[in-house]
Amino acid sequence: MKSILTILLSVLVTGLTAQKNEQYAKTENVYALSTSKLTHPIGVVLNEEQSKQYLIDHLGFQEPYELRLINIVESQNQRHYTFIQTFENKDVYLAEVKMNTLKNGTITSVFNNSQEIQYQKESAWPEMEIANSIEQKFKHDSKLVWAQKNGEYYKCLFVNYTNQNNENIVQLLDATGDQLHIFDRSQHFTETDTIVKGYVFAPDPVSSASTTYGGSFIDANDATNPSIDDERIDVKVKATFNTSDNTFYLENDYIQILDFDPPAIPPATSLSPDFYFDRSESGFENFNVIYHITQQQEYIQSLGINNLVNYAIHVDCHALNGSDNSMFNPNFNPPRLFFGEGGVDDAEDTDVIIHEYSHAIMHSASNSNVGAERNALDEAFGDYMAASYSRLYTYWADCCVYNWDGHNEYWNGRKVTSTAIYPGDLQNNLYKDAPIWSSALLRIERNIGRDSTNMVLLNAIFNFSNNMSMADAAKLVLEQDSLIFNEKYYAPICYTFLDKGLVSSCKVSRPGNLVGLEDLNPYHLKMLNSEGFAQGTGNIKLHADENFEVAVYDVSGKLINNYISNSKGVTLVTSNFEAGVYILKISIENEVNSIKISKY
Repeated sequence: MKSILTILLSVLVTGLTAQKNEQYAKTENVYALSTSKLTHPIGVVLNEEQSKQYLIDHLGFQEPYELRLINIVESQNQRHYTFIQTFENKDVYLAEVKMNTLKNGTITSVFNNSQEIQYQKESAWPEMEIANSIEQKFKHDSKLVWAQKNGEYYKCLFVNYTNQNNENIVQLLDATGDQLHIFDRSQHFTETDTIVKGYVFAPDPVSSASTTYGGSFIDANDATNPSIDDERIDVKVKATFNTSDNTFYLENDYIQILDFDPPAIPPATSLSPDFYFDRSESGFENFNVIYHITQQQEYIQSLGINNLVNYAIHVDCHALNGSDNSMFNPNFNPPRLFFGEGGVDDAEDTDVIIHEYSHAIMHSASNSNVGAERNALDEAFGDYMAASYSRLYTYWADCCVYNWDGHNEYWNGRKVTSTAIYPGDLQNNLYKDAPIWSSALLRIERNIGRDSTNMVLLNAIFNFSNNMSMADAAKLVLEQDSLIFNEKYYAPICYTFLDKGLVSSCKVSRPGNLVGLEDLNPYHLKMLNSEGFAQGTGNIKLHADENFEVAVYDVSGKLINNYISNSKGVTLVTSNFEAGVYILKISIENEVNSIKISKY
C-alpha cells in the first residue's frame, strides 16, 4: 500500500513549464474522449430543473446515470447551462453536456460529451484507503471520478492544483499511479476612485513608429532612448486613491496591479496622480497594463456585454522569475495574469496584454478549453482580439501580432493572416492551427466592422464547449448574427467561413464587394525612413496603392501642413521640420490612419 501511495504522490508534484513560443509548446497526453456532438433539438426550458430533465430525457439517461449542474451563464440574448455526467454519484471525467437557450427558453444547441459506462459490481479501485487518504490530503483540490483507460471506465483521482511555477495543472491518475491525463489550464499573455495620468505604448514602439525591431528599437536590457521614448503617448485611466496614506494605487473595478510572483518588484504607487515612466523603470509596465486592460474592458461593456471578466483581475507585470513568457491562471480567486520579463518585457507589448486578457474573457464566458481544436480556438481568439485592438492605433504590420515582444532574436512572433484551409491544413498544434480561425475573424471584421464582429463573437463564445471543432464555432457565430442582427451580416460571414472550409455552403449569393485578407492594410500604405527623418539624415517617404492626403499636426493639435500624393507618393523633408513630435493623419478614400513621427 505504501509503495502505491509513493508513486501517486511523486506524480502529483511533477510540474510543467508554460511557454509562449510555439517552437517550445508543451505537450499533454491526450485523454481519449470522443469529439463533442453538436445537436439542435427542439424544445423550451425555463430553468435549471427543466433543462436538466430535458437533457435526461433527450439523452436517454437512466440510473445510475445522472446530470449535475456546474455552471449557468447569461449572455446578451441567451442562457447557457453546463452539466457534468455522473455515474454512481461520481463525476465522469470531462463528460460535460452544455445546453444553450434563448432568454425565452427556446433551445438553440446542445453539446453532448456524455459517455457510456459499463456497470461494474466490484470496486474498480482496489485500494480505496489510499484514494481516501490522498483525497483528504488534497482536500478540495482532488476528488474521485470515473475515467476511461483502454476503453474501460475506472474510478480515478482528479487533482487540480497550482504548481511551483504558478501554473494551474490538472492531472488524472489511476490506482496504480498511471497518469491518464495532464494539462495546464494556465493560458499563455477607505478608498475612492480617481483619474491618474501616465505614458503607455500604443500599441508598441515599433508599430507606432512604422518600423521593425532593430537599430534604436531594441530591448538592450530594458534601456530606453529618445526614439523609444518618443513612441509613448500621454493617457488617463481610472485608479484608486487611498485616503488613509494619501497614495494613488494602480487598481480599479477591472484590474489590480500586485506583486505575487518573483522577482519581487513592488507595484508603482504615487503621492500625486502622475505615473510618468520610461521603459527602463518598472512602473512603466504597471501603467501600460492597467491602461490597456481598462480600455478593453470598457470597450466590451460599451457593446452592452457586462458579464465578461466582471471582477478585478490580479496582475503581476514582473513575474515568472524573469522568463520570456506570460500566462493566465484561473486557479486563483480572482484569476491572475502573469507577465514575464525575458527578452522584451511582455507587459510592454499591447498585443501580449490583450491576448492574455482574452484568455480571461474566454474563461469567463465558457470555462472550457479541452480538445485540440478547442485549444486552437482559444489561441486564435486572443490573437484576433490583440490584432483588432492594435488596429485602433495603426495599420502598420497588421498581418502580425507581438511586433515588439517577438519577430526578433527572442522569438518569431505570430501572424494573423493565413491561407490554410480547414480541415485539410490542420496540424494538431494549437499555435499553427490558430491562424485558420483568427484570419477568418479578421476578414469578417474588415467586411462588417469591429463593433459588429465583436458583438457576434463575444456572444458566441458563451456557447463554446470542450472538444468542439472550428466548424462548430463557425455555426455559433452565424447563429449570433441571426439572433443579434437578424442575419444582416450573414453573407460576408458565411462566405468568409466557406472560403476557409469552415462551412460547406451558404444559402445566399456571394456578395460582390467581399474584401479579402491578402493584406490587412487595404491600400498597402508604407512609410519609409522614419528613423533617418528623426535624426535629420533623411526624408520620410509615404506610398500607397491609392491617392491619399497627409495632414501634419504638432502635439498641440495645430495644423502644420497638408500634402497630396502624386505618382511618387508624399515626401516629408526633414529640414522643413523643427525638433518635436508630429501627428500625421493620412486619408485614403474614407479611411483615416494616424501615425506619430519625431524630429530630434
